Amino acid sequence: MRIAFRPDYADCPRNTPIFRKTVELGAVKEGEWGSEFMVPFQPLANENEFVVTHQRISAFAGTCLENLLRMLDVRHLVVGGVATHSVVEHTVREATDKGYDVTIAADACAAGSAEFHDAALRSLAFIAEVSDVEAVAARFAGN
Repeated sequence: MRIAFRPDYADCPRNTPIFRKTVELGAVKEGEWGSEFMVPFQPLANENEFVVTHQRISAFAGTCLENLLRMLDVRHLVVGGVATHSVVEHTVREATDKGYDVTIAADACAAGSAEFHDAALRSLAFIAEVSDVEAVAARFAGN
Protein backbone atom coordinates (compact mmCIF):
# COMPACT_ATOMS: atom_id res chain seq x y z
CA MET A 1 0.00 0.00 0.00
CA ARG A 2 1.30 3.42 -0.87
CA ILE A 3 0.04 6.91 -1.53
CA ALA A 4 0.86 8.66 -4.80
CA PHE A 5 -0.61 11.38 -6.98
CA ARG A 6 -0.23 12.37 -10.61
CA PRO A 7 2.55 14.91 -11.19
CA ASP A 8 -0.10 17.59 -11.86
CA TYR A 9 -2.08 16.62 -8.71
CA ALA A 10 -5.32 16.42 -10.68
CA ASP A 11 -6.23 13.37 -8.55
CA CYS A 12 -5.37 14.98 -5.19
CA PRO A 13 -8.29 16.27 -3.13
CA ARG A 14 -7.93 19.80 -1.80
CA ASN A 15 -10.57 19.59 0.95
CA THR A 16 -8.14 18.99 3.82
CA PRO A 17 -5.11 20.91 5.07
CA ILE A 18 -2.86 17.84 4.71
CA PHE A 19 -3.64 17.39 1.01
CA ARG A 20 -3.36 21.13 0.30
CA LYS A 21 0.08 21.00 1.96
CA THR A 22 0.96 17.90 -0.13
CA VAL A 23 0.37 19.91 -3.30
CA GLU A 24 2.19 22.97 -1.93
CA LEU A 25 5.25 20.88 -1.07
CA GLY A 26 5.18 18.84 -4.27
CA ALA A 27 5.14 15.64 -2.22
CA VAL A 28 4.32 12.02 -3.13
CA LYS A 29 4.22 12.44 -6.90
CA GLU A 30 3.92 9.25 -8.91
CA GLY A 31 7.35 8.09 -10.05
CA GLU A 32 9.28 10.22 -7.57
CA TRP A 33 11.09 9.42 -4.33
CA GLY A 34 8.23 10.16 -1.92
CA SER A 35 5.84 7.70 -3.53
CA GLU A 36 8.30 4.83 -3.90
CA PHE A 37 8.73 1.93 -1.49
CA MET A 38 11.81 1.90 0.72
CA VAL A 39 14.25 -0.76 -0.47
CA PRO A 40 13.55 -3.28 2.33
CA PHE A 41 9.81 -3.04 1.56
CA GLN A 42 9.93 -3.29 -2.23
CA PRO A 43 7.06 -5.42 -3.55
CA LEU A 44 7.99 -8.93 -4.58
CA ALA A 45 7.82 -9.69 -8.29
CA ASN A 46 5.29 -12.51 -8.15
CA GLU A 47 1.57 -13.21 -8.50
CA ASN A 48 1.06 -13.17 -4.72
CA GLU A 49 2.09 -9.54 -4.29
CA PHE A 50 -0.35 -6.70 -4.87
CA VAL A 51 0.41 -2.99 -4.81
CA VAL A 52 -2.55 -0.76 -3.99
CA THR A 53 -2.17 2.98 -4.37
CA HIS A 54 -4.48 5.20 -2.37
CA GLN A 55 -5.18 8.89 -2.71
CA ARG A 56 -7.31 9.49 0.34
CA ILE A 57 -6.64 9.19 4.07
CA SER A 58 -8.08 5.66 4.38
CA ALA A 59 -6.41 2.93 2.35
CA PHE A 60 -9.90 1.63 1.51
CA ALA A 61 -11.35 4.83 0.04
CA GLY A 62 -11.47 4.67 -3.74
CA THR A 63 -9.18 1.63 -4.05
CA CYS A 64 -9.53 -2.05 -4.85
CA LEU A 65 -8.21 -3.02 -1.40
CA GLU A 66 -11.43 -4.49 -0.04
CA ASN A 67 -12.07 -6.46 -3.24
CA LEU A 68 -8.56 -7.95 -3.06
CA LEU A 69 -8.91 -8.85 0.60
CA ARG A 70 -12.28 -10.54 0.01
CA MET A 71 -10.97 -12.37 -3.06
CA LEU A 72 -8.03 -13.69 -1.02
CA ASP A 73 -10.32 -14.53 1.92
CA VAL A 74 -8.30 -12.33 4.28
CA ARG A 75 -9.89 -11.88 7.68
CA HIS A 76 -7.07 -10.46 9.77
CA LEU A 77 -5.02 -7.40 8.84
CA VAL A 78 -1.66 -6.37 10.25
CA VAL A 79 -1.29 -2.63 9.80
CA GLY A 80 1.72 -0.37 9.93
CA GLY A 81 2.51 2.86 8.16
CA VAL A 82 3.21 6.54 8.15
CA ALA A 83 0.89 8.90 9.99
CA THR A 84 -0.33 6.76 12.89
CA HIS A 85 -2.77 9.52 13.84
CA SER A 86 -4.13 9.85 10.31
CA VAL A 87 -3.73 7.20 7.60
CA VAL A 88 -3.13 4.29 9.98
CA GLU A 89 -5.94 5.33 12.31
CA HIS A 90 -8.47 5.94 9.55
CA THR A 91 -7.62 2.68 7.78
CA VAL A 92 -7.82 0.65 10.99
CA ARG A 93 -11.17 2.17 11.93
CA GLU A 94 -12.60 1.47 8.48
CA ALA A 95 -11.18 -2.09 8.49
CA THR A 96 -12.81 -2.89 11.82
CA ASP A 97 -16.11 -1.41 10.62
CA LYS A 98 -15.87 -3.75 7.63
CA GLY A 99 -15.48 -6.74 9.96
CA TYR A 100 -11.75 -7.40 9.81
CA ASP A 101 -9.70 -8.35 12.86
CA VAL A 102 -6.82 -5.89 13.03
CA THR A 103 -3.41 -5.92 14.66
CA ILE A 104 -1.34 -2.74 14.59
CA ALA A 105 2.43 -3.19 14.54
CA ALA A 106 3.10 -0.05 16.58
CA ASP A 107 6.83 0.00 15.93
CA ALA A 108 6.11 -0.10 12.18
CA CYS A 109 4.12 3.14 12.46
CA ALA A 110 5.22 6.74 12.71
CA ALA A 111 3.70 10.17 13.20
CA GLY A 112 4.92 13.75 13.17
CA SER A 113 5.28 13.60 16.93
CA ALA A 114 5.49 10.93 19.62
CA GLU A 115 2.48 12.57 21.26
CA PHE A 116 0.27 12.05 18.18
CA HIS A 117 1.58 8.51 17.68
CA ASP A 118 0.96 7.47 21.29
CA ALA A 119 -2.48 9.11 21.46
CA ALA A 120 -3.60 7.34 18.27
CA LEU A 121 -2.42 3.96 19.55
CA ARG A 122 -4.18 4.46 22.89
CA SER A 123 -7.41 5.27 21.07
CA LEU A 124 -7.07 2.40 18.58
CA ALA A 125 -6.44 -0.12 21.38
CA PHE A 126 -10.21 -0.06 21.99
CA ILE A 127 -10.89 -1.56 18.54
CA ALA A 128 -7.68 -3.33 17.48
CA GLU A 129 -4.80 -5.23 19.01
CA VAL A 130 -1.68 -3.11 19.41
CA SER A 131 1.52 -5.12 19.21
CA ASP A 132 5.02 -4.88 17.73
CA VAL A 133 6.68 -6.34 14.65
CA GLU A 134 8.52 -9.08 16.53
CA ALA A 135 5.38 -10.34 18.29
CA VAL A 136 3.35 -10.19 15.06
CA ALA A 137 6.03 -12.12 13.17
CA ALA A 138 6.13 -14.78 15.87
CA ARG A 139 2.34 -15.05 15.96
CA PHE A 140 1.98 -15.53 12.21
CA ALA A 141 5.17 -17.55 11.56
CA GLY A 142 4.42 -20.48 9.32
CA ASN A 143 0.99 -19.24 8.23
